[in-house]
Amino acid sequence: MTSYANAAAYAGSPPRIERCPVSELDPFSDEALTNPWGVYAELQRLGSAVWLNKYEMFALTRYDSVLLGSQGCKCVHVVLWRHDE
Repeated sequence: MTSYANAAAYAGSPPRIERCPVSELDPFSDEALTNPWGVYAELQRLGSAVWLNKYEMFALTRYDSVLLGSQGCKCVHVVLWRHDE
């Protein structure tokens, strides 16, 4: 289930985020790791930053969001994907 919600209601979310897309999708499930394109497409459809309830973290779905989100960080773990159909 995917919805929009007040991110401050979720543990671990930054308090300055008032509204963001929230998703129950699991990009680390066996299904998603085997064939990730459907999950990636849905997360990208929701927005450039999507709150993943299961992991209490944001998924940054667009290159510019990753760059912006990594400014000032000493270490950023990034997963890049490319899908050519």
